[in-house]
Amino acid sequence: MTVKTDVKGGVATVTLFRPEKGNALDSATRDALAQAISEVSSDPSVRAVVLCGAGKHFCTGGDLDALRGLDYAGALARQEGNHVVLRAMYDCPKPLIAGVDGVAAGAGVGLALACDVVVMSERSKLSLGFLKLGLVPDWNVAAALSDRVGIARARRMVLEAATINGAAAADMGLCDHLASGATAVELATGLAAQFAGLPPRAVMRAKSAFRQFPLDRAAALSLEAEMQAESLTDQEFRDALAAM
Repeated sequence: MTVKTDVKGGVATVTLFRPEKGNALDSATRDALAQAISEVSSDPSVRAVVLCGAGKHFCTGGDLDALRGLDYAGALARQEGNHVVLRAMYDCPKPLIAGVDGVAAGAGVGLALACDVVVMSERSKLSLGFLKLGLVPDWNVAAALSDRVGIARARRMVLEAATINGAAAADMGLCDHLASGATAVELATGLAAQFAGLPPRAVMRAKSAFRQFPLDRAAALSLEAEMQAESLTDQEFRDALAAM
């Protein structure tokens, strides 16, 4: 089993479990991750999800042994398989929190940045060494980096094959919380517990709205009005008012 899922108190912890390989993604692990994310997305007992890696590292990238000798059709099929994981993450209606301890390299960066919230420890590292291998960024890394830090800085970081530690990542907005005195997974789990206490349908609507951006102003206002009307007439809102 290369991906493990544990559910406790409304929080699902999805763990990449190939510690002897630095949690590198071969096809089996990638496909198991897609299935795990889909399952927790549809599980009504799950309110928030933590993604992490077993052992020393979050995810050291794609398994290079699985990349050797691919023809064009095989290489394209592998990319399409990667996108199944990303779509499952983007479509997840629950908050996704990446707990990045150790190294996240290549595909690992893509997995982290596909989450709603990224937590790193001070000793964590994000590694963008694609070009050193003669590869371009995949796993939506170029777009996700650009969203976080701007196109110019993202381009420079890729060209420099940069490695960014936790503190630097926090300074530039690549990670949202920096764990000090605890592991990133511990802090991520605490945040997930907070998110798990939020009204789930309101969370789902908020995430759905952000997935549709960027929108022009008129479309954004129309979407906001529809979703808020749904929320104002939902029992979750009435329960929240009653609890005040």
